[in-house]
Amino acid sequence: MKKTIDLSMKKPNTYKLVLSSVFFVLFVITALALILSAFQRNFSQLFAIFNEPGHFYAILISIFYICGILMSFGYFIATRRKHSLFIPKLLALAGCVFFLLSLFV
Repeated sequence: MKKTIDLSMKKPNTYKLVLSSVFFVLFVITALALILSAFQRNFSQLFAIFNEPGHFYAILISIFYICGILMSFGYFIATRRKHSLFIPKLLALAGCVFFLLSLFV
């Protein structure tokens, strides 16, 4: 007799949960910016609030880079004993280096 797996009772994948939360936050921020821009005659003030160095988007992008560094490095450390995962480990290390360079350049 075969066992059937109830897909509705599976534990959610951590990476999918994090990525879906990030995209939801980005959607909410963009939607609020568009709603706010409907009440402004001049969009340059709202644009300056979001895009000036040291303001909202610059800080948000830095936080995303830090999260990318932590996730890449965490995957690299978690799979350090598995020898069959050479290419994924190499990609995780390359991603970690990319995020580090992007953060500081």
